[in-house]
Amino acid sequence: MDFESLKDNRISVLIPRQVPSFVRDSHPQFITFLQKYFELMEDSDGTIEEIKQLLELQDIDTTEDRLLIQFHKELAGNVPFGVLNDKRTLYKNIKQFHRARGTEKSFRALFRFLFNDEIDFYYPYVDMLRTSDGIWVVNKTIRVFVDAGDPFTLVDKRIYGIGSGTSAVVERVLKYQTGIFPVYEIFLNPKSIEDGAFSPGEVVHTEDDSVRVKVYHCVIGVNITDPGLAYEEGDAITVSGGSGIGCILKVGSVGPNGEIKSINIVDPGVNYGTPPTVTLHQQQIRLQEPLSREHSSLTPDSI
Repeated sequence: MDFESLKDNRISVLIPRQVPSFVRDSHPQFITFLQKYFELMEDSDGTIEEIKQLLELQDIDTTEDRLLIQFHKELAGNVPFGVLNDKRTLYKNIKQFHRARGTEKSFRALFRFLFNDEIDFYYPYVDMLRTSDGIWVVNKTIRVFVDAGDPFTLVDKRIYGIGSGTSAVVERVLKYQTGIFPVYEIFLNPKSIEDGAFSPGEVVHTEDDSVRVKVYHCVIGVNITDPGLAYEEGDAITVSGGSGIGCILKVGSVGPNGEIKSINIVDPGVNYGTPPTVTLHQQQIRLQEPLSREHSSLTPDSI
């Protein structure tokens, strides 16, 4: 007999058919005893009734409230039983709750179950002051002058170089004056640059050709042909000629005897169609040894 048939029938009426015939014939009182015993068990508070309700009792949604404490002991023993608002929902989702333990979701769920309330999170590191925590950004820019249109409308648009074939998306545009030359400095999105770099002197335009600008020639490097002696980092370098203006150079690094190792370009300037003339300022020797300063030979590269 399966469980479903057990639910719909009383076991007591089946007793006479379940015992051997010789017992029925010789011991009728024993058969009566068994029937009375099972009738007692079939009462609403009896064991048989509990068995009939076993499927309902083991289901969290349909079980009786008096049995919830047993589910609680097995599934959520560390959670206070008396303060839970929705016990059945917790028991059904306790597996996911334990998997998410320690996360924001688990804390939110816990406070919903315990207090029926929402919570906010605050992390001290949000307001923590960190030394040297600035984000270092190297800007990718080109300096141009206007051929047609308004360069400020280039923001968030892709521009194209006619000669180089390079293209890039413009992030912002800055305008200023360098001597007699009006300069628009176009800041490019580094991740958007395609096919190399824009060339000096080339025309750069939008896809619809509504804006056209031309790239200035700027100083992009200095070739050191004779490093000289007795220079110090930060020594000023005078740049003149080359039809341009605004280039600022300084001594970057020096060797043990003050020989120039590198030159820092503080400002590349604009409109250097030909290489300018470079002159180092003659300053008093600052070395302890009587070492005379020798002239260094520098040749700027321009674009």
